[in-house]
Amino acid sequence: SGLQGMRYIPRGDYFGEDELHVTVNDLGSFGGGNLIATTVTTIQITPVHDELLIELPFTETFMDEDDTLLIENITFNDVDCDDSCLYGIKIAVSEGVISINHFHEECPLEYVLHDEGADEELVELKTRSPKCVQMALAAISYTPSYNYNYELSPKNSPAQIDIAIDAGERKNISTLLVLVSPVADPLVLTIAEKKPHTTQRNVPLTNILFQIQDVDYNKLNIHHSQLECHISVDNGSIELIPSSFLTLQVTMKTEHPINVTNSASDDLKSLVFRSNVDNAIQALRSIVYTPT
Repeated sequence: SGLQGMRYIPRGDYFGEDELHVTVNDLGSFGGGNLIATTVTTIQITPVHDELLIELPFTETFMDEDDTLLIENITFNDVDCDDSCLYGIKIAVSEGVISINHFHEECPLEYVLHDEGADEELVELKTRSPKCVQMALAAISYTPSYNYNYELSPKNSPAQIDIAIDAGERKNISTLLVLVSPVADPLVLTIAEKKPHTTQRNVPLTNILFQIQDVDYNKLNIHHSQLECHISVDNGSIELIPSSFLTLQVTMKTEHPINVTNSASDDLKSLVFRSNVDNAIQALRSIVYTPT
């Protein structure tokens, strides 16, 4: 009865054949010396498909827009495979591009869609052995789309990087979330013609090609994209053409008014107004300059 309930536990992840040897010795209890009996039982251990293990150094992180994030120390393990397995690796990103920094000659990678080192939204490659998968994931670079940040995404959600490993019947996927923080980009004002020539006393600025470049304007809500424009002259006066101003009021609709505040001086040497980017350009072209 002492042998009843005996349990056999194979070594972790071992499969194949093993032998159970059981020996009984009566220690001479019945006289005539020790009696010994031995039996051998063969145990066949069938393999079980263990899960592919992908361990990320972190599952969430932060970065600034227009920067590059280097993801290192991703570990991969597959206890069921030696160097005879074929792995498919897919790395996809929701916003931006991914590149694989792979420079290991002993583990060549077969790129399915693109060339090695290419920056793509989806990198797909094949390789053999867990060691080669580990090397392929040793260093991944993520670069968000130009001027992208989380404020552009639905519900301010982070960018998502999916790393999927396919070994036939066994598959696994890990996800890394990256919250891309907005960075204030510079505001650029350019004038194509700085010195318009005219013989008129009242000089409209319609022949001056104003351009305002604000890359953050298209990223943020229009209600938070107000510009304050200051215009001043040394010799003469300036004003906003009334008819054009009324047209702008109608065109811009009531939720995007253009607020104009002239200086207190009689000659109107300065003018200040607030508007969004598109309407500010129209307003600048509706200003009349009168020399002294």
